[in-house]
Amino acid sequence: MSKVIVKTEDLRRILKNVKNGVSKLERPLVSKGIRIEVKKTTLTMITCDGYKILTSSCEIIEGEEFTAITPIFRIPKNASENTIIEIDKEVITFDYQEEKQILKLIKGEFINWESFFNREINFKISFNVKLLQDALKGEEGVINLDFSDSKSPMFINGKKLVLPVRNMEE
Repeated sequence: MSKVIVKTEDLRRILKNVKNGVSKLERPLVSKGIRIEVKKTTLTMITCDGYKILTSSCEIIEGEEFTAITPIFRIPKNASENTIIEIDKEVITFDYQEEKQILKLIKGEFINWESFFNREINFKISFNVKLLQDALKGEEGVINLDFSDSKSPMFINGKKLVLPVRNMEE
Protein backbone atom coordinates (compact mmCIF):
# COMPACT_ATOMS: atom_id res chain seq x y z
CA MET A 1 0.00 0.00 0.00
CA SER A 2 1.32 3.46 -0.97
CA LYS A 3 0.32 6.65 0.79
CA VAL A 4 0.64 10.33 -0.19
CA ILE A 5 -0.36 13.53 1.60
CA VAL A 6 -1.15 16.57 -0.53
CA LYS A 7 -2.72 19.98 0.10
CA THR A 8 -6.42 19.76 -0.77
CA GLU A 9 -6.42 23.09 -2.63
CA ASP A 10 -3.55 21.87 -4.85
CA LEU A 11 -5.44 18.64 -5.53
CA ARG A 12 -8.61 20.60 -6.33
CA ARG A 13 -6.69 22.88 -8.73
CA ILE A 14 -5.01 20.10 -10.72
CA LEU A 15 -8.24 18.05 -10.89
CA LYS A 16 -10.05 21.09 -12.31
CA ASN A 17 -7.25 21.52 -14.89
CA VAL A 18 -7.48 17.96 -16.27
CA LYS A 19 -11.03 16.68 -15.78
CA ASN A 20 -12.27 17.99 -19.16
CA GLY A 21 -9.76 15.73 -20.91
CA VAL A 22 -11.34 12.48 -19.77
CA SER A 23 -12.61 10.47 -22.75
CA LYS A 24 -16.27 9.62 -23.12
CA LEU A 25 -15.48 7.09 -25.87
CA GLU A 26 -14.14 3.54 -25.78
CA ARG A 27 -10.83 3.59 -27.66
CA PRO A 28 -7.53 1.80 -27.18
CA LEU A 29 -4.95 3.78 -25.18
CA VAL A 30 -7.54 6.43 -24.36
CA SER A 31 -8.83 6.46 -20.85
CA LYS A 32 -12.13 7.23 -19.24
CA GLY A 33 -10.10 7.97 -16.15
CA ILE A 34 -7.33 10.09 -14.72
CA ARG A 35 -3.77 8.81 -14.55
CA ILE A 36 -2.20 9.82 -11.25
CA GLU A 37 1.59 9.66 -11.01
CA VAL A 38 3.65 10.42 -7.93
CA LYS A 39 7.36 10.80 -8.64
CA LYS A 40 9.75 12.15 -6.03
CA THR A 41 7.91 15.18 -4.60
CA THR A 42 5.41 15.76 -7.42
CA LEU A 43 1.88 14.48 -8.03
CA THR A 44 0.80 14.71 -11.68
CA MET A 45 -2.64 14.06 -13.16
CA ILE A 46 -2.97 13.24 -16.85
CA THR A 47 -6.06 12.81 -19.04
CA CYS A 48 -6.36 11.99 -22.75
CA ASP A 49 -9.54 11.92 -24.82
CA GLY A 50 -7.91 11.01 -28.13
CA TYR A 51 -7.62 14.63 -29.28
CA LYS A 52 -5.83 16.35 -26.43
CA ILE A 53 -3.63 15.46 -23.48
CA LEU A 54 -4.06 17.52 -20.33
CA THR A 55 -1.55 17.45 -17.47
CA SER A 56 -1.29 19.32 -14.22
CA SER A 57 1.04 18.88 -11.25
CA CYS A 58 1.52 19.90 -7.65
CA GLU A 59 4.00 19.25 -4.85
CA ILE A 60 3.21 16.61 -2.27
CA ILE A 61 3.79 17.05 1.46
CA GLU A 62 5.07 13.52 1.88
CA GLY A 63 4.60 10.09 0.39
CA GLU A 64 5.74 7.25 -1.80
CA GLU A 65 5.90 6.94 -5.58
CA PHE A 66 3.04 5.23 -7.42
CA THR A 67 1.08 5.27 -10.67
CA ALA A 68 -2.63 4.51 -11.04
CA ILE A 69 -5.65 5.21 -13.24
CA THR A 70 -8.71 6.32 -11.32
CA PRO A 71 -12.23 7.32 -12.33
CA ILE A 72 -13.20 10.99 -12.10
CA PHE A 73 -13.72 11.92 -8.47
CA ARG A 74 -14.99 14.98 -6.66
CA ILE A 75 -13.49 16.83 -3.74
CA PRO A 76 -16.06 17.84 -1.10
CA LYS A 77 -16.41 21.52 -0.21
CA ASN A 78 -15.83 20.79 3.48
CA ALA A 79 -12.58 18.86 2.88
CA SER A 80 -9.77 19.45 5.35
CA GLU A 81 -6.56 21.30 4.53
CA ASN A 82 -4.70 18.11 3.56
CA THR A 83 -5.87 15.03 1.68
CA ILE A 84 -4.44 11.58 2.27
CA ILE A 85 -4.36 9.38 -0.83
CA GLU A 86 -3.83 5.66 -0.30
CA ILE A 87 -3.53 3.13 -3.08
CA ASP A 88 -3.91 -0.62 -2.77
CA LYS A 89 -3.94 -3.31 -5.46
CA GLU A 90 -7.43 -2.56 -6.74
CA VAL A 91 -8.66 0.58 -4.97
CA ILE A 92 -7.62 4.16 -4.31
CA THR A 93 -8.81 6.02 -1.22
CA PHE A 94 -9.11 9.79 -0.90
CA ASP A 95 -9.37 10.73 2.78
CA TYR A 96 -10.59 14.32 3.23
CA GLN A 97 -10.97 13.87 7.02
CA GLU A 98 -14.72 14.71 6.94
CA GLU A 99 -15.36 12.32 4.08
CA LYS A 100 -13.59 9.32 2.58
CA GLN A 101 -13.96 8.15 -1.02
CA ILE A 102 -12.95 4.64 -2.07
CA LEU A 103 -12.79 4.11 -5.83
CA LYS A 104 -11.98 1.04 -7.89
CA LEU A 105 -8.87 1.54 -10.04
CA ILE A 106 -9.22 1.38 -13.82
CA LYS A 107 -7.14 -1.41 -15.32
CA GLY A 108 -5.45 -1.18 -18.68
CA GLU A 109 -2.86 0.77 -20.58
CA PHE A 110 -2.57 4.53 -20.69
CA ILE A 111 -0.99 6.41 -23.60
CA ASN A 112 2.74 7.18 -23.22
CA TRP A 113 2.02 10.88 -22.70
CA GLU A 114 5.60 11.94 -21.89
CA SER A 115 6.76 11.08 -25.41
CA PHE A 116 4.56 13.89 -26.77
CA PHE A 117 6.20 16.54 -24.59
CA ASN A 118 9.84 15.49 -24.91
CA ARG A 119 10.18 15.80 -28.66
CA GLU A 120 13.18 17.66 -29.99
CA ILE A 121 12.64 19.31 -33.35
CA ASN A 122 15.79 19.65 -35.41
CA PHE A 123 15.94 21.49 -38.70
CA LYS A 124 18.37 23.75 -40.53
CA ILE A 125 17.88 26.67 -42.90
CA SER A 126 20.79 27.62 -45.15
CA PHE A 127 21.11 30.69 -47.34
CA ASN A 128 23.72 33.00 -48.81
CA VAL A 129 24.20 35.76 -46.21
CA LYS A 130 25.74 38.20 -48.73
CA LEU A 131 22.73 37.94 -51.08
CA LEU A 132 20.32 38.47 -48.18
CA GLN A 133 22.23 41.51 -46.94
CA ASP A 134 22.24 43.00 -50.47
CA ALA A 135 18.47 42.45 -50.76
CA LEU A 136 17.81 44.25 -47.46
CA LYS A 137 20.11 47.27 -48.04
CA GLY A 138 17.15 49.48 -48.99
CA GLU A 139 16.44 50.50 -45.38
CA GLU A 140 19.81 51.42 -43.95
CA GLY A 141 20.02 51.86 -40.21
CA VAL A 142 16.70 50.09 -39.56
CA ILE A 143 17.86 46.50 -39.87
CA ASN A 144 20.96 45.13 -38.18
CA LEU A 145 21.80 41.69 -39.53
CA ASP A 146 24.00 39.55 -37.34
CA PHE A 147 23.87 35.86 -38.21
CA SER A 148 26.74 34.83 -35.96
CA ASP A 149 24.46 33.08 -33.45
CA SER A 150 22.30 31.54 -36.24
CA LYS A 151 19.47 31.01 -33.75
CA SER A 152 17.21 33.83 -35.00
CA PRO A 153 13.82 32.44 -36.04
CA MET A 154 13.07 33.00 -39.75
CA PHE A 155 9.90 32.39 -41.71
CA ILE A 156 9.40 32.25 -45.45
CA ASN A 157 6.19 33.87 -46.63
CA GLY A 158 5.89 33.19 -50.36
CA LYS A 159 9.03 34.67 -51.92
CA LYS A 160 9.67 37.16 -49.14
CA LEU A 161 11.87 36.26 -46.16
CA VAL A 162 10.47 37.83 -42.99
CA LEU A 163 12.87 38.27 -40.07
CA PRO A 164 11.86 39.32 -36.57
CA VAL A 165 13.79 42.56 -36.17
CA ARG A 166 14.47 44.72 -33.14
CA ASN A 167 15.52 48.33 -33.40
CA MET A 168 19.21 48.20 -32.52
CA GLU A 169 19.70 51.95 -31.81
CA GLU A 170 22.48 52.60 -29.36
